[in-house]
Amino acid sequence: MESISPVFVIGSYRSGTSVLTWALGQHPNILPLEETNWIYRSSVDFYNMYDLGSSNGEFSHLGSIGWNPEKYLNYFGTCIHSFIEDSKADYIKYSSAQQRLPENQRSHFSIKRRADDPKRRWVDGTPENSHYVYGLSLLFPNAKFIHILRNPKKVARSLMNFSTMGQHDYPEEQAYFTWKRLVSDCVLAEKAFGSQKVLRIYQEDLEVDPKGTIEQCTHFLGEEFHEDCLLPLNAKINSSTYQKNFDSSIEFNINSAKSYEHDCFKFYKEILEQYQIEREPDLHILELLKDKFENYCRSQRPSEVDKIIEQKENKIAELESKLLLMGLPVIIKKYGPENIQAGESYNIQPDGMNAIWVEGINITSSCVVCINDIPLLSSVQDQHLITAKVPNEITKNKGILKLNLLDQKTGRTSNILVVEIH
Repeated sequence: MESISPVFVIGSYRSGTSVLTWALGQHPNILPLEETNWIYRSSVDFYNMYDLGSSNGEFSHLGSIGWNPEKYLNYFGTCIHSFIEDSKADYIKYSSAQQRLPENQRSHFSIKRRADDPKRRWVDGTPENSHYVYGLSLLFPNAKFIHILRNPKKVARSLMNFSTMGQHDYPEEQAYFTWKRLVSDCVLAEKAFGSQKVLRIYQEDLEVDPKGTIEQCTHFLGEEFHEDCLLPLNAKINSSTYQKNFDSSIEFNINSAKSYEHDCFKFYKEILEQYQIEREPDLHILELLKDKFENYCRSQRPSEVDKIIEQKENKIAELESKLLLMGLPVIIKKYGPENIQAGESYNIQPDGMNAIWVEGINITSSCVVCINDIPLLSSVQDQHLITAKVPNEITKNKGILKLNLLDQKTGRTSNILVVEIH
């Protein structure tokens, strides 16, 4: 099956997300989508549906098929990709994107320039995707994200004059707050997922060096540069009209008497100075991003879903108390994947880490997977299944490893299985 690797352009409003989406979409292998606004939302809805469908553990359908949330969401990500593929011809036929542009610019913005363009990938530039990078990565584990960053004052001034495009003007403080809200989540995603998954470019570079910036993007995406990608950059779209003779420098604005302006430029200065082009995923920040996504999902659940989940959690707590009183041992039956090759990836997760699963009995919520007595970041699915992420250094060499479970609440350990690294 062909790898599904969509592209998401993230960043604040008025930062060039639209023009970058259309520029990348002129590539023969990349289909430019109009802003979707439904794909990111589906990550929340599917996540909540998984919780509802697995709420009764092995007595529910999802709980009895052994699928974790990652596999469940990835399946529906594949369905979304198939939907976009299956509706591609209708999209090309009925889209009014070109008709909304001045006639002399329409040739610069094509959904498909040539009949034989494969368009195997697609790019979505919905700015709200900035808040949902974790959820989108669950749907599309091989997705790539490009964060386009623009000076906060230039964004704010554009938003404050949005009425020149038929939208409402933002009050100044709200304009700055909007920039920081979106950019903060983009920066978290940069740190959490690392440079292999999230690229940062600058809107100013897109203006000054369009070819070099687009080449940087296509290289990141694993695509050959194509001259057609420069065509949209020769025209202005979605551009609000305002006076541009203002000082947008960090040195001037960081001393602003307006607290919101000062705070944004202080943050802007920090993220410019701290940015590293080559960076590994930060697992601590990834956990923060995961918690943020899950908390948001919970806030979006209908009240009846919360009641069902609360009942499930109470039932699990009751069963665990009985297990502790009975002193039933935690027993491992099997694990997977079994054929792990030294230094090679296996069972890759959305954050790029390897993972294993362990089946057994009497697994409690306080259990963790241990390899050679090292506790791993673990996730208990139910009394019979636990998964764990495995750092690369543990399986980089051939040899024999010891696998067991540890109940961190009671200190009890399971039986030991031998894991051979080939």
